[in-house]
Amino acid sequence: MHKELLVVGGGGLVGSRFTDLYRLKYSILNPTTTELDITSESQVIAFLFKHCPYAIINFAAFTNVGLAEDQVDNKAASCWQINVVGTRNLYQHKDPSTFFLQISTDMVFPGDSGPYSEDHPVAANPAVLTWYGYTKAVSEKVIAVSRDAILRLIYPVRAAFDKKPDYLRGPLRQFDAGKLYPLFADQQVNITSIDEACSAVEKIVDSRHSGIFHAGSTDLSTPFEIISYLLKSARNYSGPLKTQLLTDFLKTVSNPARYPLKGGLLTSQTEIRLGLKYSPWQAIIDQIVKQWQAT
Repeated sequence: MHKELLVVGGGGLVGSRFTDLYRLKYSILNPTTTELDITSESQVIAFLFKHCPYAIINFAAFTNVGLAEDQVDNKAASCWQINVVGTRNLYQHKDPSTFFLQISTDMVFPGDSGPYSEDHPVAANPAVLTWYGYTKAVSEKVIAVSRDAILRLIYPVRAAFDKKPDYLRGPLRQFDAGKLYPLFADQQVNITSIDEACSAVEKIVDSRHSGIFHAGSTDLSTPFEIISYLLKSARNYSGPLKTQLLTDFLKTVSNPARYPLKGGLLTSQTEIRLGLKYSPWQAIIDQIVKQWQAT
């Protein structure tokens, strides 16, 4: 019998792509939330005792940043329960020999001095983060990175996923409907190819690499530049687009941390340790558009 790899959150944006790409390589255990409610300690204990996987990849997360802001300081609500309690349940009750990979986010950083390296300390003050970002920062503290691992992503994108629009497909859908919102021309970001992130996951799990890793494009840009290039590539549109300065927009919102001005993830340490090479953001878009055109 093959050893089982437990994929938690395998129905989500990133996890579902991993299971699609690697279902023939691994014996993947991919429970639904009904089969495994990670917020229930008793369910987690029973499930892990029954299966005892050789590795766990935790893709599961409450990722709706806007809804999370309605749950600030509410540890009984879904964001804290899934991101913190769920992670803690899985990690504390796994067998000591089971390797654990936690999927995390750039939003554990305040977005005021990026791009951030793998060894940059996460923010400890919830006032400088979104509630979502803070719960993910707390969940990172659960993981002993001396023997297990964390992989952070920033704006993960892929060619197709019916349940949720991502950083590219959302604006493209708005453009097609004639409702594209003004794009920030001064916000520093990069994006993550989910396919490339899955390759990093494969390498981390196969070699049981411990520590903190990043997945993202090798260069930075702005939302205006990224979506302009996307529209030229996918819709052959080079016309005018509405722009806005994030520095002006931040004066109008209650929680500026939701919109990092100087964000981004650096990936050089990860590339060296895992022996891989991430793509520039334009190449990521080119690959996704190519996948669209092939369907």
